[in-house]
Amino acid sequence: MAALAKFTRLKELRIWHTFETAQAGVHFEALQNLTTLRYGPFYSRVTLAAIPHIAKLKALDRLALIETRLTAADLAPFDKTGK
Repeated sequence: MAALAKFTRLKELRIWHTFETAQAGVHFEALQNLTTLRYGPFYSRVTLAAIPHIAKLKALDRLALIETRLTAADLAPFDKTGK
């Protein structure tokens, strides 16, 4: 994931079945031009840890989280209404 952070002009990213650590999500923050992300790791703990970092991507308009077990509360960082 750290290597992906170097591709700051990247617009679309698809990641499946990776074995990164829970800390890998921080590298998403460097991808501020990302408009589409399809992310489906084996372990939902990795996805859950990445959620706050993915939520900071202002250009993101398409997101698919695949093979994860997330609750509405887990997705709260995406709530832009403040409710």
